Amino acid sequence: YYYEIQDDFNLDSNMLVETKAILFNIFRDYLCTEEQKKKIIEMQKEERIENEIKKGQKFSNDVFARKDKIVENNVNTELVEIKKESISIKIWNFIKQILRKIKRK
Repeated sequence: YYYEIQDDFNLDSNMLVETKAILFNIFRDYLCTEEQKKKIIEMQKEERIENEIKKGQKFSNDVFARKDKIVENNVNTELVEIKKESISIKIWNFIKQILRKIKRK
């Protein structure tokens, strides 16, 4: 992949999002001054916080909406008893399966 950047470089050009991200990271990590780097890192922290808040609001609203739908549909949420077979019953059932297979042949 070969890509040439002219002096009048513009990030709004027809460039992939991934390419822009790579160039931004190169600038942040290697080319910018310490002041610029601090500002960029602070901006990224703020953006991440805002995105997390938006995600939290979205998912919390979805969770409550789902709970309301479940209650409205009168879904049975009682615990179901799981019956455990004893080892002797498991062995007996296993032997019966083997005998059935032999009988089919």
